Amino acid sequence: MPYTIWSRGRLLGETNLDYVRCIHRHRTGDFHPSEFGETLMLIFTEPSVALRALGKLGSEFEMSGGSVESRRERRKADPTWVTAQADYDAAIDRREGLSLELRGPTGAVIPTEWIDIRDTEYLAALGEELAAELELEPLDPEIEAAVEHDLAVLEEEGFFDDDEPWRGNEPRFDRPPARYQIHVALLDDMSVP
Repeated sequence: MPYTIWSRGRLLGETNLDYVRCIHRHRTGDFHPSEFGETLMLIFTEPSVALRALGKLGSEFEMSGGSVESRRERRKADPTWVTAQADYDAAIDRREGLSLELRGPTGAVIPTEWIDIRDTEYLAALGEELAAELELEPLDPEIEAAVEHDLAVLEEEGFFDDDEPWRGNEPRFDRPPARYQIHVALLDDMSVP
């Protein structure tokens, strides 16, 4: 059942909104932009990039010490923070200016609270960056041996059920993730079955 995303009467792309539901009134799925929609993807995804930059600066201010109020005052006076905040606000304004609409298979508009389209390549790169920043060290050999022992005991006692999907080495997906994903907050949970 294809759903479409529109901006001011122009088709931006389509989705099946077929990911597993885990939040009330929230639907997600792969997003496939139209030729015209592809030209606007930077506007959709720019807020994520701007928010990441703002978050990094915020972390630096948090680590700088002082009271919450003093950090807030330093942020308001810092030109780097002010610029990053303005970049984020402008990115949100550009995205909101598109006036996105979700339409059902018949073309009827489905009321939404918000629509968010995310770039999975950007998110994967963030994950790789975070893993590199953490530079996880291997476990102490004694701790590793204790963990292996405990897992073996649990396995012997039948704690793990072979039918559990997270067990085993087979891939969980039969295809790579789509380049873009869409997240939609519906006003009425039943408007997208």
